[in-house]
Amino acid sequence: MRPYRRRKPVPRRASMLDDYEAQVRAWLDALGWDPVSVSGKIAGIGRIRLQHAQRAAAAGEDRADRDGGFEADPEMARAGSLGVAE
Repeated sequence: MRPYRRRKPVPRRASMLDDYEAQVRAWLDALGWDPVSVSGKIAGIGRIRLQHAQRAAAAGEDRADRDGGFEADPEMARAGSLGVAE
């Protein structure tokens, strides 16, 4: 008996976000962004927020996130004003 090897690709599982994929792609196209650049921006925001939280904790502030938004990156601030973020 020969070993089993799958020849077809593994089927894609359904996602809760499938219904919103067209809307998100339209937003990204309107902003001139591609999904890879957005993931990089999100990772960058995470790094900025972590650094801000660490500085705030070192300074003894009770609330690390006082800016409450994407002001660190002007492009993300513009996206937030279009209703894309949050």
